[in-house]
Amino acid sequence: MALQSQSRRPTSNLRSSVSHFRGRNRGQKRMLGVVLLLMCIGGGTVYLMRERESGGSNPLGPQMARADGVTLPAAAPVGAPPTGAPVKAEPVVLEMGGRARAGGVVVPVAAGAAQPAGGSAPVVREPVPAAAPQAGMTPLPMPTGTPGSETSGLPGELASAQSAAERAMGERKLVEARAQLNKILVDPRVSEKDREGIRRWMAELNNDLVFSGIAYPGDPLVETYKVESGDSPIRISRKVNSVTEAGFIQRVNKVNARSLQIGQQLKIVKGPFHAVVSKSAFRMDVYAGPTPSPSSIGTSGLGAGAEPGWVYIRSFNVGLGKDSGTPLGPFTVKEGSKLVNPPWVNPRTGEKFDKDDPKNPLGERWIGLEGLDEVTRQCKSYGIHATIEPDSIGKEQSMGCIRMAQEDVDVVYELLMGRVSVVKIVP
Repeated sequence: MALQSQSRRPTSNLRSSVSHFRGRNRGQKRMLGVVLLLMCIGGGTVYLMRERESGGSNPLGPQMARADGVTLPAAAPVGAPPTGAPVKAEPVVLEMGGRARAGGVVVPVAAGAAQPAGGSAPVVREPVPAAAPQAGMTPLPMPTGTPGSETSGLPGELASAQSAAERAMGERKLVEARAQLNKILVDPRVSEKDREGIRRWMAELNNDLVFSGIAYPGDPLVETYKVESGDSPIRISRKVNSVTEAGFIQRVNKVNARSLQIGQQLKIVKGPFHAVVSKSAFRMDVYAGPTPSPSSIGTSGLGAGAEPGWVYIRSFNVGLGKDSGTPLGPFTVKEGSKLVNPPWVNPRTGEKFDKDDPKNPLGERWIGLEGLDEVTRQCKSYGIHATIEPDSIGKEQSMGCIRMAQEDVDVVYELLMGRVSVVKIVP
């Protein structure tokens, strides 16, 4: 049995030890708090000094931001005066999967941003200000065969146009770059080798300028349209007096009648479009521009088969008539001659092919041609069509018509229109 004096002593000692431990712990916590406070103050001071030196809170520099690993221009404060490099407008397009394309760069759309219903159709948004390219920005890719790598010995003013195109490309001014390159392409002094490089580069530019849903500011070939109640691609085409098939509006904007949304902005490529078929190269060059009068065709002296005001768009490979059977000269697309899945009668044998016959050599598209001068008016039953013999592309195997791959003639069918589109067949 423990004595009373013995039982009180250890209790007193225990309480004293606990109090001593708690007091020492509180002192250590106070010291740690002071140290952390001093570190925060010091770090904040250094941060503010760096902010003052760099001119902004972004470690990449003013007007720059990092999103999804891609460096983009940061939005300037509302009402802030312009600073630094010149500011130009860049288009923004919402695409499937909640992603937005701004200035050629695809980044995630911010939460809550407007998106197409069902995520199935791109929506052209109003252009938004974007800073000029700066260090660290993703450059627009240069395609193989740019003028700088393939042209040689250009006259002084054309060499200047080439340099201007390269600068505009570096600044993402695609419309200006295309205009400068077009000057070189249609100049009669330029060699065919140099034109080959120009065409490739312009076709790359037109992948965005013409064949994408992006409406670039200042593009004379493009306008925008806001979808209204009851609209369909065909109705829209008629309302804007489009000089293309309604299918081209669908192709460019990746929409159909069911996916259209009221208020949605669509890109409309104005046209009209024309074609120059080079027999020696087995190539069709498509241009956009005004329709020349029949008497003026070929009198301007421009190169590459172009007419005044024409802008090069894209080239396609073609097959031609056996024994040089494709006639030379100017034609127009005959009104009412464009057919989908056409029947055909062989003019030499009288053999008939129904529209769904897999042996029908015309494929799924036919574009009838009509001569524009005394010589070509005598040429009957010529046209542009698909083929069930893709190996004949690049060769002389047809009865005189212009053959194209099915996917290529689908595009050309949407571009060339009756009575307005000129088709020139040159040596």
